[in-house]
Amino acid sequence: ITLGTGTTGITLDSTNGGASNAGAITLTTSTGATINLNASAGQTVTIRTDGSGTNDGNIVLGANIDDANDNVNLTLNAGTDGSIDINSKLGFADPLGLLTITAKSVTLDADGDVTGLRSTTQSSFMIGTGVTLDVNNTATYLNAGGLIDATGTSVITSTGGSAAFLLRSLTAAGSIGIGDGVTSGARVSNNLLKSFNGSVGTVEVGYAKTQFDAPSSEQSGTITINDGGAAITLDRKSTRLNSSHIPLSRMP
Repeated sequence: ITLGTGTTGITLDSTNGGASNAGAITLTTSTGATINLNASAGQTVTIRTDGSGTNDGNIVLGANIDDANDNVNLTLNAGTDGSIDINSKLGFADPLGLLTITAKSVTLDADGDVTGLRSTTQSSFMIGTGVTLDVNNTATYLNAGGLIDATGTSVITSTGGSAAFLLRSLTAAGSIGIGDGVTSGARVSNNLLKSFNGSVGTVEVGYAKTQFDAPSSEQSGTITINDGGAAITLDRKSTRLNSSHIPLSRMP
């Protein structure tokens, strides 16, 4: 399957430009086949199920996705009420361009080799068992209203450099929790923090005006740290918490 014209990007849209209720979009191929993003470098292929109001559809990627030319961007937009499930590799032969995601929730159950990831989820972002996510030295953020999580065998890496990786709530002044002892709201699990390897540069929790996308707030609301009784270990060069109010607690 080929998506794109060779020079420009393409949009797969189940919503009539957002005017209609959305249908789901599922991409699959026969065993071992690949979906090629056939557009020029820097162009974008968009898959949209962001319908009218909250009438959003789900997106399921069940086939390996590659770009026929280097650095073709991929945008997945399921609105605020659709889920996105990625079940096959992104960047099968070499990295895709920038991956941009909007959804209620995301499950990444296959390796991702992308030139940066910018994700906004109303609830959760989950990285599955044994998955490697490589953001290739490009500034990345995961903004979420709920849990940002990974399994104990997941790895987040950054080939070629050490650009910042941002973990944030949905709003610039919003609060966020760190550790399994935080059980509601925007929060980052112990396993997610453990999944970063030494190639990733600064991991930042919360907002700051110095970040690459220049958010409106100088810092986040409260950052609560509670490991739930299990130590939080970071294989990191640098970790930054962007808040003036950071209560710390550890379960006995």
